[in-house]
Order: sequence, then structure tokens, then C-alpha cells
Amino acid sequence: MKFVKYQKILMYVTITLISLVIRLYVMNDKESWHDEWHSIYVSNPNIELSQTMDRYWGNKGDTFLTEYYPPLYLILLKFFFNFFSYIDETGRNFSLIFGILSIPLSLYIFEKINKKIKIIIISVLL
Repeated sequence: MKFVKYQKILMYVTITLISLVIRLYVMNDKESWHDEWHSIYVSNPNIELSQTMDRYWGNKGDTFLTEYYPPLYLILLKFFFNFFSYIDETGRNFSLIFGILSIPLSLYIFEKINKKIKIIIISVLL
């Protein structure tokens, strides 16, 4: 029984490390995309939260353009920029951290929902 528990933990760690390597490879020497610049602009730590939400909903002055992602992401990103620096690389690192943490959390949730689903299939899909 203990072997199964350690085997499961080892599988979680392995899948998480593989996803980390893949995400770091994809991010390597790539410039920021339009949606990343949009989230950086909207989550400016130097403006008030009400202005952040106005920007999120599309009020950007001369244009009406919005991206659709959870507002909580912007609020957390805004505080992350406050603690670290307000540059695009910091925002990418924030996304990397939460992207990596979402893998083992998703695996755990899928396992609790349905014990018959094999963790390997779910990890490939993620």
C-alpha cells in the first residue's frame, strides 16, 4: 500500500517536471504576444483597482478592445508586479508558476472525481 502511495507521488512529480521543462522550452527566447502585453497594460500596479477593471472591460481611451480571462488573474498579477518588477518577464514568470501548479492540482481533482481515469491519459491531455 505504501508503494502505491509513493508511486503516485513520484508520478505527480515526474509529470509536473515534464510540464515545467516543456513550458520553459516554449517560453525560451520568445517575445511577448499581444495577449501578454494586454494583461501587462491592464494590470499596471501604479493605477487603482477601478481603473484596472475599466481597462479589463475594454475602456482603454481611444479603442475598445478586451481580452477574456478571469479578472482574478489580473488582480493577482497586479500584486505580483507590486512585489517584483513591472516588466513583461515578471508577468510571464507569474503565468509559468500558476501554469505549473495547475498540472498536479488538475491531476488530483480528476483522480478524486473518477478513480477509473488513468493519470497517464489525463497528463497527456493536460
